[in-house]
Amino acid sequence: MKAVLYLQNRLDYTPNLISKERLYQAVDILLTMQNNDGGFASYEKVRGPEFLEWINPSEVFGKIMIEYSYPECTTAVLTGLSIFRKYYPDYRADEIEKVCQKAANFIHATQRNDGSWYGSWAICFTYASMFALESLAYFGETYNNSKSVRKGCDFLISKQRKDGGWGEAYKSCETGIYHEHSQSQVVNTAWALLGLMSAKYPDEKPIQRGIELLMSRQLSTGEWKQEAIEGIFNKSVAISYPNYKFIFTIWALGKYAKIYNNPIIKY
Repeated sequence: MKAVLYLQNRLDYTPNLISKERLYQAVDILLTMQNNDGGFASYEKVRGPEFLEWINPSEVFGKIMIEYSYPECTTAVLTGLSIFRKYYPDYRADEIEKVCQKAANFIHATQRNDGSWYGSWAICFTYASMFALESLAYFGETYNNSKSVRKGCDFLISKQRKDGGWGEAYKSCETGIYHEHSQSQVVNTAWALLGLMSAKYPDEKPIQRGIELLMSRQLSTGEWKQEAIEGIFNKSVAISYPNYKFIFTIWALGKYAKIYNNPIIKY
């Protein structure tokens, strides 16, 4: 839905192929899928108690017996509905507002004491923090006016490495504790930068250092090398998403250029 709204409303060369009625149907479905805690799961509402994990038969996978609310999925819905109501402000407006507010409350409630959010669908704290900070930004919460956002940004800044990048290992997902990778990773770096920029982090310098790291890793062909594993599910299943090294790096570079007036950077 977000992709359709962007393509049909922000670009003048894409045809409008999806009617507003079909977009309404997408919204109708999303509004039925919020869990009691305000969050959203990956494909259905939570339908059982967590103690069912006691009879998890897999021995190697975690949190597979029921669905759970996730910061990533919750952000996808919150931002999607927020973008939708910019273009269709009269459709189920009160309900959308209530759902979005509950979703934002869930983001606040799931933040850890160190300012981080745990990610379940990629690695890991840098990933979830990017989503959570984007969610709160849609509610006008930035580094300057939100304690939660400040804590989230401070967590990310505390993990920035000497070379300007971020590098997180899959062990974070398994243990629930941030684990450093042996090297900075362009994907983790892009996630952290996108989170900081969504939050309007006031100091450009650490953001520029991260951008310089991304630029320094780009090959003469325009691509980035495949680095460490990026994805995860069920706490222990690592999975490679080869396009992440293009999608998120380009996104971070473009966002930086737009916010900071496309500065010339020497690296």
